[in-house]
Amino acid sequence: MSYIFMAYHSPKPQHRQELLQGMEEMRDSMAKHPGFIDAGPWEEVGTDRVIGISIWESREDFLAATPPGFGEQSNAIHEWETKPRQRLHLQRWESNKVED
Repeated sequence: MSYIFMAYHSPKPQHRQELLQGMEEMRDSMAKHPGFIDAGPWEEVGTDRVIGISIWESREDFLAATPPGFGEQSNAIHEWETKPRQRLHLQRWESNKVED
């Protein structure tokens, strides 16, 4: 199974580089954990949004590598951003998986 965590960021122009640098540091920290595949910031073409994507072997690996509550949705606005972060938890759909 594969698992992806994504966070959409809307950085203030004066904090964009700090946000991107912080995301690269987070990638380096996550890379030390079992189940980590890849991570990093992506820029959405035509907008100012930055999307952080991390790819894991499983959701359990992601949860074990991050602090409690890290991926939970919140209406809080970080001081470097203009709106709350949108967070997505994606699990690969498997056609042979039987639904309960």
